[in-house]
Amino acid sequence: EEDEDNDEDEDDVDNVEELELPVEDYEEAVEKEQEEDSTTVTPQEYLLGTPVYKLFDDEWYAGEIFDFNPQAGTYEILYKDGDTEVYKTDEEELFDIISNAAGPQQYPIGVEVYKEFEGDGWYWGEITSYDENEGKYTVTYSDDEVWEYDANDKEFVAAIDAVDEARNWDKETKEEEEDNSEEDET
Repeated sequence: EEDEDNDEDEDDVDNVEELELPVEDYEEAVEKEQEEDSTTVTPQEYLLGTPVYKLFDDEWYAGEIFDFNPQAGTYEILYKDGDTEVYKTDEEELFDIISNAAGPQQYPIGVEVYKEFEGDGWYWGEITSYDENEGKYTVTYSDDEVWEYDANDKEFVAAIDAVDEARNWDKETKEEEEDNSEEDET
């Protein structure tokens, strides 16, 4: 029986020898495997900190490129409200949201503002136009009143920044109301 087992082992060895690749094919196979194993590195096209603007559900959000992963070829966008998104380098939408922020104006048309008018309360508005020659933004408020602002006008910038604060306050207020109503139910 031992002889039979040895014969089977020899047959296996013979089969392996028959399956060997010629040297050229072997080298080509190894080279191909190494290429597949090597990590592809995507060149970085946009700098970290590049501003972006994106429209979400009829609201504009400002953000910036926060991180770049050359192995995955992706950019991570961090928005002012703390949300993040990841885009592949070749995604059209990445180009679009960078372009939204790269116009001659700092803020694209449609960016919301929230401003307090002395003795009249707080009003929502949005940028409705930009005059490139004069560097002025036109903002139309919810009461249809129209105001013009220079790009660096502190009141204008504060009205843009107030949007995030108002939304955060509104969100926190709603969460507190929900928590209170849950407590009342128990």
